Amino acid sequence: MPWVSTYGFLDSTGASGKMGEWFGTGTTDALGEWAVDYTEAGFTAAPFVKVNTILNTATDYDNVWDGGTRTCTSTAAAGICLRGANLLVLGPTVRQAPAGLTFMALAVGPIG
Repeated sequence: MPWVSTYGFLDSTGASGKMGEWFGTGTTDALGEWAVDYTEAGFTAAPFVKVNTILNTATDYDNVWDGGTRTCTSTAAAGICLRGANLLVLGPTVRQAPAGLTFMALAVGPIG
């Protein structure tokens, strides 16, 4: 279940406002892509979204890297996870992450 938190802040001009945080997890699809829906957080503009992958293998030559964000709105975000692999013939390479990779997503932005 996602976690939602809110707090107040003052910007550089001294105006007050509210910020919200949304935290959740998910898994990548067959193309290594991820998507989250944080509508329940109530963001009034597109938040900052950070995705971290959780390595689910002990294989040190096939490491998953962080996910990048492709699209981000006030209600949802989507992107892709990449992995590095040391192939015998080609050496180090970068490619899309596999399906079923677990990721954590954090969204922080303004709320009403």
